[in-house]
Amino acid sequence: PGALPMPPRPPGRPWYKHPLLDWFFGSHAVVKVGVVVLLFGMGFFVKYAADQGWLNLPLRLAGAWLLGLALMAIGFRTQRRNPVYGTALQGGGFGIAYMTSYATQQLYNLIPAAVAFPVMLALTALCTAAALLSNARILASLATFGGFLAPVLTAAGPGDPFLLFSYLAVLNLGVLAVSWFKRWSELHLISFGATTAIAFLWGAENYGPPLLNLVQPFVAAFFLFHVALVIVQVRRSEHGRLGLIEGILLF
Repeated sequence: PGALPMPPRPPGRPWYKHPLLDWFFGSHAVVKVGVVVLLFGMGFFVKYAADQGWLNLPLRLAGAWLLGLALMAIGFRTQRRNPVYGTALQGGGFGIAYMTSYATQQLYNLIPAAVAFPVMLALTALCTAAALLSNARILASLATFGGFLAPVLTAAGPGDPFLLFSYLAVLNLGVLAVSWFKRWSELHLISFGATTAIAFLWGAENYGPPLLNLVQPFVAAFFLFHVALVIVQVRRSEHGRLGLIEGILLF
């Protein structure tokens, strides 16, 4: 008698707290699984149609590419009414168009790398713009990853290091520009990891002392890019503190 009642126990915290993980493992999981199945299904369908001789190969690939763009457009229009469905459709459409561009150049040799590369870059820019307009960080992550994957998928040889590192610099500048408006820290980790991986892969095969004067300014530029990303994100944070990803990048 007279004991104070026990305060209600707070609800258990979900094991995911990051919005990006929440998108994958939260509600509407069936929709997201359906989009993944659609991506694989389109790949198998194009291959099956090629084996069966349906229509001709350029028409089949063009149809798949246009389907990807159509899904992106439908997803963008659906975004306001249902963000989950809209984002899923946009991501699926981008994936279909991106994979079709890769297959057209690398698997079937119907277009040169000089054409496929700008197409992939344009898709990346389009998906990034849609992500900013829709406030969809999963789309921004997908576009960033696709942008860094483009030179790897379309590479036919070592290529010109100046063009490769200039392209990486443009992508890093794009991530820095996005971070000015959005605090999407996973983009910074993708940018840092992909830049480092591509640079090391290129260096292991192609670097030599004569390229020192070419490579050194880009190394300094990439260092400054990622320090600037940390500074921008700290200024955007509520209490001016480093988050986990910003701390990793700063280290």
